[in-house]
Amino acid sequence: MYRTILLLPSLLFALFSLAQKGTVAGTINAPEAGKVQPMPFVNVLLKGTTTGATTDLDGRYSFDAEPGTYILLVSFVGYEPVEKEVVVTSGTRTMVDVQLLAAGVDIKEFEVISIKDREQEGILLMERKEASSLVQNLGAQELKKKGASDVAEGVQKIVGLSTVGGRYVVVRGLGDRYNAAYLNGLPLPSPDPDMKVAPLDIFPTDIVSNIQVTKSFSPELYGDFSGGAVDIQTKKASGENILRVSLGGGMNSQSTFRSMNSYRGGANDFWGREDGTRTLPSVLTRQPGSFVGERSPLATNLNPTSATAMPDLQFGIYGGTRIKLLEKVSLDLVGTANYRNENRYRDGLVRIINSSNTPLVDYTMKSWQFNTQSSALGTAVLNLGDHHSIGYTALWVNMSSDEHRVNEGDHFDYNDRILARRFTYRQNGLFTQQVFGRHGFGTKDRLLLEWSGSRSTTTSAEPDRRQLVYLIDRTDGTTRFNAIDRLENHRWSSALEEQETAARVGVSYRLVQREGTDGPEAALTLRTGAQIKRKDRSFGYDIVTYDLQNVNGANPAGVDVNTPDSYLNNESFQQGDFSITNVTGPESDHWISQDINAAHVSAEVDVLPNKLKVLGGLRVEDGEQRIIYRKQSDSFYQAKRIAQLNSTELLPFGSIRYDVSKNDVLRASASRTISRPGFREMGPFEYTEFFAGTKNIGNPDLQNGTNLNADLRYERFGTGGELLAFGAFGKLLDNTIEKVALATASGQLQSFRNTGSAVVAGVEMEFIRNLGKLMGRDSTVWNDLNVGLNMSLIHSELTIDNSPSTTDAADIVLTNERRALQGASPYLVNLDITYARNIGTDRKATATLAYNVFGPRVFAAGANGLGDQFELPVNTLNLILRADLSSRWQVNLNLRNLLDAEFRIEQETPAGKSLINTYRIGRSISAGVSYRIF
Repeated sequence: MYRTILLLPSLLFALFSLAQKGTVAGTINAPEAGKVQPMPFVNVLLKGTTTGATTDLDGRYSFDAEPGTYILLVSFVGYEPVEKEVVVTSGTRTMVDVQLLAAGVDIKEFEVISIKDREQEGILLMERKEASSLVQNLGAQELKKKGASDVAEGVQKIVGLSTVGGRYVVVRGLGDRYNAAYLNGLPLPSPDPDMKVAPLDIFPTDIVSNIQVTKSFSPELYGDFSGGAVDIQTKKASGENILRVSLGGGMNSQSTFRSMNSYRGGANDFWGREDGTRTLPSVLTRQPGSFVGERSPLATNLNPTSATAMPDLQFGIYGGTRIKLLEKVSLDLVGTANYRNENRYRDGLVRIINSSNTPLVDYTMKSWQFNTQSSALGTAVLNLGDHHSIGYTALWVNMSSDEHRVNEGDHFDYNDRILARRFTYRQNGLFTQQVFGRHGFGTKDRLLLEWSGSRSTTTSAEPDRRQLVYLIDRTDGTTRFNAIDRLENHRWSSALEEQETAARVGVSYRLVQREGTDGPEAALTLRTGAQIKRKDRSFGYDIVTYDLQNVNGANPAGVDVNTPDSYLNNESFQQGDFSITNVTGPESDHWISQDINAAHVSAEVDVLPNKLKVLGGLRVEDGEQRIIYRKQSDSFYQAKRIAQLNSTELLPFGSIRYDVSKNDVLRASASRTISRPGFREMGPFEYTEFFAGTKNIGNPDLQNGTNLNADLRYERFGTGGELLAFGAFGKLLDNTIEKVALATASGQLQSFRNTGSAVVAGVEMEFIRNLGKLMGRDSTVWNDLNVGLNMSLIHSELTIDNSPSTTDAADIVLTNERRALQGASPYLVNLDITYARNIGTDRKATATLAYNVFGPRVFAAGANGLGDQFELPVNTLNLILRADLSSRWQVNLNLRNLLDAEFRIEQETPAGKSLINTYRIGRSISAGVSYRIF
C-alpha cells in the first residue's frame, strides 16, 4: 500500500509536465529618493490573458505560460504602465526587467492604505525585518506547505522551539512555566489543570492566520515569561467573497483496517461529545462511604470490545465576504468550521528500575485511541473608514480522546503477573469571545488607540475512567481480580472549569516626526497602556472503588478478563460478591483565582534616521494568586484553608536596532521578567498523577522567581524571501521553581521548591535560500527549489539548593544537584526543501520534504541513587504535496513520520543506562481535496 502511495508524487507532478511551457521572470524597479528600488506588489500580466503574477517584496516575479508572442503589461498605482513584447519559448526562462516611472500626478498627495495578508510568508518576513523586537512569524501558507495540522506541529518549525508529548511548547530549553500563550494578543487560558500554557495541539491550523513567537520581553506583554510568548492570530476576512469546502481521509500503518480494542461508550463519541452515558450516578458523587442498596448504581460497561479501525476522516468549510454599507464603511465577515478524527495504536514497554538496574515494574503496554478535534471560528469587523475599525471574534474548540489501555507484566509487590486494563475518555474544550478596536488619528495614524477584551471558558473532563487489575498465576495461568489493593479497581470522575476575563488598552503617539520620502516618519514614539486579567478555576474529582475479594471466592476457577460484566452486575451485587465505596477525600475539591493589574510605558527613538533605533520601557505588574483547599488529613466539615501570594513587580526592558545596511539588521535586547508558581504547585494537598504512581504535594511558601534575559541577533534579508540569521541568548534564572523528590517516612513524595538558580545560554541559526542561487545554476528546476534550515545549540544548568523545606522539613533526595532543565534539548534541527512551480495563474504544484530532530532531553529528575531520565532523539521526516489544479480545485497528500522512529526514554544508573519506556506511533498518510464554490 505504501509503495503505491509513494508513487503518487511522481504521478502528480507528471500531470504538470505534459505541457512544455516557458517561464517569464524578472525584476520590477522604480527610482525613489535618488536610488533605484525594487517594487513589491506590482501587477505583471500577459495582455489579453489571465496569466501573470504579482511581484514579491524584492520586486521579483515569475510565472509559466504557453509558447507564443505576447505583450507584457506592468502596472502599479501612481506609476505609468509599461508594455513590452515578450516571446515565450517552450522549456526556456525569459528574463524581462522593467523600471517604472512616476505618473504625472504627485503621488504624495494621496495616502495609500494597504491591507496586509498576514498569512503570506513574504508579508510576515517584511514585518519581521521592520520589527524593533525579536519576533518570528509563521503564516498559514507556510504551515500548510510544511504539513502542520495543528499549532503544536507548527511552532516546532520555528528556530529554538520544540514540544513535549507533541502538545506543550518548550522555547530555548525553557518549559511551561517560562512561556506564555495568547490568542489575538489576549491571554489564553489552559484546560490542563497542571499546565500554564494551553496544549497547542487543540488549535487546528485551519483557524490560524499566523503564529507569532516573541522571544524578547516588551512591556505590553504579561511579565511571567522568559522563554517565549506564542500569539495565535486567527483568520480575518480578506475582503473577497469566498466559500470553500474540504474533505479528506487518512491511514496509519499501525491502526487502519486492523482490529482496535475499545469499550461501550456514548452515542456521540464520534463527534467528541459526552452525552451523559459516562456520568457517575448522583448517589455516588461527593458522598464518601460504602454504597448501600438493592441494585448496583454503576452501569455494567466494563467489557472490552473490538472492531476494525476505519480510515481517518476530516472535513471543513470556510467562508468570507465584505458587505459595503456606506461609501467608506464596510463589514467583513469570516467563518470556518472543521472536524477531524483518527484511530491510533501503539505498543511498547514501561519499566521502573532500582539503582542496581533491576526492574521493579516491567510492563508491556498496548494502547488503542480514537481521537477527535472540532473547531468553529467566526469574526466580524466593521471598518469605519480607513483609520477606524471595531470587531468581534468567537472561537470554539473541542478535543476528545477515547483510550483503551492494557499493561501486562511483573510488579515487585506481587508474585503473580499483573494485567491492568483502563478505559479513559477525556474531553477538553475552549470557548472564547473577543471584542477589539483600532482607531487612528492624523496622517499615517500619528495617534493610534488600540483596545481589546475577552471572556474565555476552558473545560477539562474525565467523566468515567474505568480500571480493573488482574493477577495471573505463574503456575497454571489462573486469573483473578487484584483484591489486595482496592484503589486499583475503580471508577474515577473529574471536572475542571476555568473562567478568564482580560482587557487591554494601548496608545502610541509619534511625538517627533521628520519628513521622509513617503510622508511623515517617526523620530520619537511614545507608547503607554494598561491591562487587567481575572482568572477563576474550580476542580474536583470522585473515586469510587470496588471491593472484589468475594468475587474471587465465588469463582475459584478464575475469571475471564474479557467479560468482567459477568461478575460485576446487579445479581452478584445483591449476592454480596462485591461492594462499592466512594473513597474521595476532602482534598478532592479546590478553587483558585489570579488577579493581575498592569500598566506600561515605553519610548522608541530613531537616533540615526533609518540606521539606529533605541527602545526602552517599564512595566509595573501587581499580582495576587489565591488557592482555597482542604488537606487530605482535614475533615469535610473543617473550614477551608487559603494559600496566597501577592507581589508587585517592576519589569524594565531595553533594546537596540542597528541597520548595518539596507538588508542587514543587528538587534540586541535585555529585560527582567518573573516566573509565577503554577496553581497546583501552591496547594499543600496530596494528589497522585496516576494510581500506583508518584504522589505530589504543593508548597504554599513558593515565591515568584526572577529572570534576567539578554538577546543578540544579526539578520541578513536577501531577495525573494531569503534569510540568513545568527543569534545568541543568555538567561539567569533566580529563585527557580522545580519539582523535587522528598524523603519522608511514608516513602517517596514529590513537591515544589524555590530551588536556587539556573543558567541558560545558546546560539541559533536560520537559513532560507533559493537553491538556484546557492548552487550557482540558473534553470527552471533549480530556481523553483528552496531550502530552509534552522538550528539551535542550547546549554542549561540548574543548581538545586538541598536544604530542608520550611513546611515539611524533608530533605531533597534528588541524585543530581546539578542538571539540565527538564525538557531542554542540547540541540534542535529543522530542515525543509521545497519545490514550488507555477503553471499559469491558476495552477501550482508544491512539494516539501521536512526533517526535524531534537537532542536528548531530561524527561524526569532521578532520585534515591538513580540518575535522570532522558528522552532520546527522535528523527522525524514528512513529505507534503499540494497542487492547485485550477482556481477552484486543490488537492494535497501528506506522508508523515516516514522514518517511524522509536520514542525511547533511558534512565542513568550506577550500573549503566537502562531503557524504561519505548513505543512507536507508525507512519501516516492523508489525502484531501478542497473546492472553492465562489
